[in-house]
This record gives sequence, C-alpha cells and structure tokens, in this order.
Amino acid sequence: MSEITITIEDVLRELPEYLRKLKAATLETGYPELDHVGDEKAGVLIKGELTVLSGMSCMGKSILALNIASHLAYRRGKNVFLFCPEMGEHTSVARLASSMTGIPLRSILDGTATSQAVKDVLKQKKGIFLLNERVRTVGEIIEQVRELPQEQKPELVVVDAFISLFPEYVQTETDMVNRLKQAAKDLNVAVLLVAHLESSGAYERKDQRPDLDDLRVRCSALVTAPDTILFVHRMAAVESDLKKRPFSPCHEAEVSVKKHRHGGTGTVVKLWFNGEVARFENPKPNASEQDAQK
Repeated sequence: MSEITITIEDVLRELPEYLRKLKAATLETGYPELDHVGDEKAGVLIKGELTVLSGMSCMGKSILALNIASHLAYRRGKNVFLFCPEMGEHTSVARLASSMTGIPLRSILDGTATSQAVKDVLKQKKGIFLLNERVRTVGEIIEQVRELPQEQKPELVVVDAFISLFPEYVQTETDMVNRLKQAAKDLNVAVLLVAHLESSGAYERKDQRPDLDDLRVRCSALVTAPDTILFVHRMAAVESDLKKRPFSPCHEAEVSVKKHRHGGTGTVVKLWFNGEVARFENPKPNASEQDAQK
C-alpha cells in the first residue's frame, strides 16, 4: 500500500491525540456552554481557526467580543489583540472598564465615576493590546501581531468590525476573509471577526433572528471560510423597536452556533444582558422572572 495512504485504523489510533490537541487549543469565552459544544465538546474559539460573530444592529456584538477578550486577558492571563476602529479606543476601554468593575458605563463616560476607581482595577491587569486606529488592512494587522515581542504574543485577535477593514490593492472582501483565516493558522491564534448584517432579510421575520443566508448576502466568504459562526440576538431589543417603547437594561439574550467545524452546529446558549455595565453574563436562576419584574 502507498506510504501516503492513511487507513481508518491509523485515524482511530491518532484520535485521542487529536482530541487532546483540540482541547489544548480551545480558548475560554467565559460562557461555559459556549466552551463545550458538539460531540467533541470543543469551544467556539480555537487557536488556528476563524470565528465570525454576527447579528442584527444594536444586538451587542462588540460588547460580547469585548467581554470574551476581557475574560481571557484578566481571568485566564492570555494576551489579546484588539482592532476596534469602529468603536474607537476610548469607547472600547470605557466598556472594558465598566464590564470589569461593575461601574455603570454611563458614569464612566460622563465622568461621574472617578478615574482612580477604574485605574485601580485596570492597572493590575495586563494582556489586552489595542491596535493603533491608523492600521486598517488585514496585512497591517498581521504585521503588527508578528512584530510584538514574544511576551506579548496574543492567543486571540479580535477584529471589530469587518466593515472597518480596507482592501489592499485589488483585494476583494473574499480575499480579506480568506487571509484572516490563513493568518489564524500561520500565527496560531484564534481570530474573532465581528461582522454586521446589512439589508438583512431578517428584518422581514417576526422575531428578526438572522440566519446564514443573511450573512451570505453581505459576503459569501463570511459563511464558507469561517470554522465557527455565531449569532447574538436579544428579543427585548427587537420588541422595543417594533412597539416603540424602551426596554429594561437587563434582559435575556441568546448566542446561536450556526456553524461549527467540530460538531456544535445548532447549539443555542442563553445569556443575560446587563446593559448598565456593558456585559453579557451567564444566566442566573429564574432570569426570565427577574426580567419580568423589572
């Protein structure tokens, strides 16, 4: 038999080692149900893979990405690289500080909260590096990551958002997505790409829950290239928009796994959104009843 032929017995013999490496490459999100999905119990962030986080407007995509980044950096001691030109450095840091300290975001933004209270929490934390806003292409992001000293090499790169990236020369959107996917492999990092939905067919649905076709309209490579695709959705925000009335800052949210290379497709994880401190939280007992009482 040819030396390049792999038998089923060979694969079965290597399976335990494959699963061990997969587990070792998985990064925690801070949300246990997202960290163990599918038959292989793999997470949604894996080094060497590209994850897309999408959803309708104002659903909290950027907040969720920042929450994941802060958990990895401040609770797990991992280096994280943030590219957030759309939100901006100041807003990004304010949201990080609010979610970490519990100080209302409004108090940080309007100066009510003392800067010292925020600094006391942040000064002891290391691991999150914000990319200069002048960097706007995939190639520049890759170059910046490669030039970091070894002690600052990231395990997660957050790109928020896809719409903020500029093409290089005659590069298409498909080229940019594929290059981010290749960069994840070459740099051995997990890449979390935030992608907005534009002119989405989801608006025509009663619950406005998006699906892969809505993302495909934006760019087909956003569906074909990623290893994992997540959608974040908050029904309270949809109902508020439809009924033209304000909603409680604390309410139920969900993250659905629409694509997962390791078998977790179809998983829907319930979370609790706390808008006052810009944070998605793991659900508390009787969260729905709490929401109804607010």
